[in-house]
Amino acid sequence: MVDTPLCPLKVVTNLQEAVWDADIVVNGLPSTETREVFEELSKYWKERISVPVIISLAKGIEASLDPIPRIITPTQMISSAAGVPTENILYLGGPNIASEIYNKEYANARICGSTKWRKPLAKFLRQPHFIVWDNSDIVTHEVMGGLKNVYAIGAGMVAALTNESATSKSVYFAHCTSEMIFITHLLTEQPEKLAGPLLADTYVTLLKGRNAWYGQMLAKGELRLDMGDSIKGKGMIQVLS
Repeated sequence: MVDTPLCPLKVVTNLQEAVWDADIVVNGLPSTETREVFEELSKYWKERISVPVIISLAKGIEASLDPIPRIITPTQMISSAAGVPTENILYLGGPNIASEIYNKEYANARICGSTKWRKPLAKFLRQPHFIVWDNSDIVTHEVMGGLKNVYAIGAGMVAALTNESATSKSVYFAHCTSEMIFITHLLTEQPEKLAGPLLADTYVTLLKGRNAWYGQMLAKGELRLDMGDSIKGKGMIQVLS
């Protein structure tokens, strides 16, 4: 990926070396590992005058019962674990498939968060084949970024069980979007309209990806217990299942 704006890249194995003086930190960790790692990172940032900007790619949620039942998103985990202000933490999502971006196929993405950072970072990340939009509604996009993977498993099952019926898949997609609207209104007082990039991100994940493949294999009976946990798409749903 030598033509990306983040190159040249240096691979390091020491966490402190990787982040101690970084201006921008990109979090590509699974949501299940995010809190633990950023608690460690916070130790290296205590001496800093300015805090870094963090772009999170993590999808998924944590459940909490204290003080009231609620969900916690990866950007909220990062803020509480590392002591970084929420305005310095952004979420980057699709619609895209990672392997296709790597092959320089035309793709879009959304960067969500505070106005102070999302617009300049959208411009910084933009490439001729990689267009980055910006959006203020970080909660909706972050949660839907995780839920779409669950919907994709169902989409794979529907496709396999109905012999790729276009009608069945469209009905399933309609139910998914209805549920998305309901959930986003529970999560935030002023949710952005579920249109454009957010729906497209769900759509592309239902079409292609690890989770859709997992759903298809599940419906066809081609997965076995002795295959263990190292099956693409499975790790995304362990907590939910």
